[in-house]
Amino acid sequence: MYQEYRKALAVLGAEPLLLPEPVEGPQVFFQLLDWLLSEFEGLGEVMGVANDNTASVSFEGLVGNLLRAGAIDLSKLGGDF
Repeated sequence: MYQEYRKALAVLGAEPLLLPEPVEGPQVFFQLLDWLLSEFEGLGEVMGVANDNTASVSFEGLVGNLLRAGAIDLSKLGGDF
């Protein structure tokens, strides 16, 4: 499961935190929960970056399609395209 999670994060350019060294007894459950909480705290930032990248690529594709169709004059937008 950890390896699949690691692969999924790699697609987004991130890596999971290292799993803690296993302990004996009921502490292993609490240790795993602590790891999961730590992991989810950073996941929001990873998803934010992925969303920003997605929006940027989508916008560039849209503008590119409009330019090829001759349907937009970028000089009126005032941006650096």
